[in-house]
Amino acid sequence: MLDPACGSGNFLYVALQRLKDLDTAHRNPDVAVFAAYGWEPDMADDELLGRLLELNLARAANPEGIRDRADSPR
Repeated sequence: MLDPACGSGNFLYVALQRLKDLDTAHRNPDVAVFAAYGWEPDMADDELLGRLLELNLARAANPEGIRDRADSPR
């Protein structure tokens, strides 16, 4: 990014802070969702996809009973 005023660089500081804020806003809901399932937030992508697939298949097989599973969100 370039400071359009060619000034002190405060524009760059503000832009970087906003990018950090966006990153934080993105990560916090992810952590909450992982906690709802009782999963660790640093789970590998392959494991996450496998668990989500398992939950979706279980829900498709028994749409009313999925909430009885230990790993379903409460």
